[in-house]
Amino acid sequence: MTGKGVMEFEEKKMLFEGEFLGGFITGKGKMKFSNGMTYDGEWLDDQFTGEGILYMGDGKLLKGTWNDGELVDGSMFANIESLQIGQSDSSSVLEL
Repeated sequence: MTGKGVMEFEEKKMLFEGEFLGGFITGKGKMKFSNGMTYDGEWLDDQFTGEGILYMGDGKLLKGTWNDGELVDGSMFANIESLQIGQSDSSSVLEL
């Protein structure tokens, strides 16, 4: 599959909407996971790679630069409102 589309992973109860290249999730897109988390951002070969936001199930979120599914530079925010006004959770700022 190449181009924009939607893919449901029934066995893992996940849903992806976004870009594909050669059958891989590559480009921009959003994945909803069964545990309540959602990643919205850039992908390369089915991995979070580039700029993106991981919305945690508890309302917190991680925003930053990802490489092969790992956050390499970013911040944790207490909620979406603090992200919108640029206030990171100072007790949880990630420095990797």
